Amino acid sequence: MSDSFTKIEVLYLYRDAGNYKIYDKRVLPCSSQYTIDEMEQRLRDVLIDEEYFLPGALGISRPSFGYYDSDLDHDWLEFIGLCRTDLEADTDLDFFSFVENMRRLKREVLP
Repeated sequence: MSDSFTKIEVLYLYRDAGNYKIYDKRVLPCSSQYTIDEMEQRLRDVLIDEEYFLPGALGISRPSFGYYDSDLDHDWLEFIGLCRTDLEADTDLDFFSFVENMRRLKREVLP
């Protein structure tokens, strides 16, 4: 266990069919004494292939380039990592709720 912190950044990207990328992040409240590595493993355990998640798990819409080819593009986001932050949280969703949302959405998508 580590000293506690109160906010965490979830870093991710959207990669379209042409391999163009939009990087983004969400700052989530977090009341935990787990290390970043322990929290990342908890999250990876519920991600699709330990790497992908649906934006609905964060309560956001898919980042967009302004066009979408439904035959080629997709809705999944690619998880990059976690880090502590002092930035203001940009959602009321806390980290452990995000993990639980992802667990639920994964069961719906991959029964």
